[in-house]
Amino acid sequence: EEGRKAVSQLGVVSPKIWLEAASLRARVRAGKKKGEMLELLRGVSCSFGPGETCAVMGGSGAGKTTLLNCLSCRAGGLAVEGEVLANGEAIRSPSDFSAWGTVAPQDDVLLPMLTGHELLSFASKLRRGDPARVDVLLETFELSERKDVKSASLSGGQRKRLSIAMELVHAPSVLLVDEPTSGLDSRVALHVVRTFTALAAVTETTVVVTIHQPSVESFALFDRLLVVAAGAVAFAGSIDRAFDIFRGDESRARKFQPNPADVAIQVATSFVEADDRPRPTTLDPLPPRKRLTAFSCDHLAILLRRSALQALRLQGVFQLRAAAVTGFVYGLIFFQQQNTQERAQLKIAALFLALLMQGLVPGILTALFVPLERSTLRREYFNGLWRLAEYLLARSLVSAAIHLACCTIFCSLFYFMIDLRGSFLRFLFPLVFLGIVTQQLGLVLGSLFGKATLSVPAFLPINIAAVMFSGFFFTKTYLTKRAQYVLFPLWYASFYRYTFGLIAVNEFESGRFRACRIADGDICPYDSYAEDQVPHVKRDVVMRQALDVDVAQAKNYYPLVLLAFIVGFYILMFILIKYKALRN
Repeated sequence: EEGRKAVSQLGVVSPKIWLEAASLRARVRAGKKKGEMLELLRGVSCSFGPGETCAVMGGSGAGKTTLLNCLSCRAGGLAVEGEVLANGEAIRSPSDFSAWGTVAPQDDVLLPMLTGHELLSFASKLRRGDPARVDVLLETFELSERKDVKSASLSGGQRKRLSIAMELVHAPSVLLVDEPTSGLDSRVALHVVRTFTALAAVTETTVVVTIHQPSVESFALFDRLLVVAAGAVAFAGSIDRAFDIFRGDESRARKFQPNPADVAIQVATSFVEADDRPRPTTLDPLPPRKRLTAFSCDHLAILLRRSALQALRLQGVFQLRAAAVTGFVYGLIFFQQQNTQERAQLKIAALFLALLMQGLVPGILTALFVPLERSTLRREYFNGLWRLAEYLLARSLVSAAIHLACCTIFCSLFYFMIDLRGSFLRFLFPLVFLGIVTQQLGLVLGSLFGKATLSVPAFLPINIAAVMFSGFFFTKTYLTKRAQYVLFPLWYASFYRYTFGLIAVNEFESGRFRACRIADGDICPYDSYAEDQVPHVKRDVVMRQALDVDVAQAKNYYPLVLLAFIVGFYILMFILIKYKALRN
């Protein structure tokens, strides 16, 4: 009654969906040999009606989750035969299903730094749901008192309930839930099942739940039971019929009353009974297929705000503080360097340290945290919340904005404490571009590997190679002709080289060094330009003699090359996520 009272505020769904599976067969490649297939589903036929809550049960590996994947058209990588019908019409793609249905995955996939209310609100806005449903769902799933707590601080049961509530913000006609009671105590599990049955009864939603051995009280709340064994239907019928069949033998019943759910799984392999329900004659027409527009600025604005909150709370504040501390420390190390040939060497080293700081840190953090968002990415993409371009652009813009703020703080301290002589903005923006390049590289590697334990180790050697060819350790004129054939591609592929060239040109292209007096013990590294030949050496000698950088080429082409790296990595990231990370 408590569940019905809260759910009664949600209203009846439209359209009402009669979901069917007709002779579903699913196979997966079992080995390296061509044609060797493992059968996961073997001719499964079943139906789920509006206003009903059906429990799908079976032992481990019986095919429960595979059945849900096939019903939602997300069985990528499997060879699927048969049909899935909604109100008599065949559905063949996730977008067909997401027009009126949704899937709540087994894992509680949540952004850890957002509160329950924020998560439901953002989901409601992205799905254009009724904002009033947010508070109703929080009350329904007993989360009202914890709505302002970050999801990372919620208990396991609360996180699972919040994950399910996020799939109900837009009033779906079909709800498929995978193992919602796993890891929950009996009281919370009973409450979750009671909520499902109330939701189905009051709103006439079609609810399908895979579940492992529920308690007798939870089992009795379902309307129907589907038992799957070895990929085939062992039982399909009403819950009353299930109690009659799976109540246990009379002699054992004198000692204790067995749980029908336990008996159903134990005898499933040797039992077959399935009622053949006819499809109702009057069914609602299906809505048009859900087609996202080419690009939604509204979705982009919502994703920008959500990504900004998540990133700032997770790592943004730490990065800002780290930028201030490192900028101050580096500034002290190279504090107020004089305008001499000897000190020019130290300034080159200072520029190189700034290069490392602004290149490595943003990229490593991105490669570390992106794999953690992979599950959220898959869940929201397949449920049709946004287009991939919207999500990736919002993610990239927020990361770039945080890096811009951190880089500005770092450079403001570093630049003025060292007394660099070039333009501040021309010193700042190449470092900003470098950080964005390494962030995009981190996104590429995080998308490719999907695990921080793989993406970060892959990021480091790539960046170390790029740093080695930055122009600080050696120039291309030092290489032998044979080495040039092998190493020149790495030389021109180093994004650190273009950034280092830009900030070096900014510092040394104009002005003159203070006179270098060898007789007074001054160290003049550019000895061919000593005082006895030229009284005040031009500072651009550093570009010609030490760094081998063409000033005109650096000013005209290096910014374009960095921009090309950013665009290229973005396109590569899009392709990898689209065709690897988001494979069904």
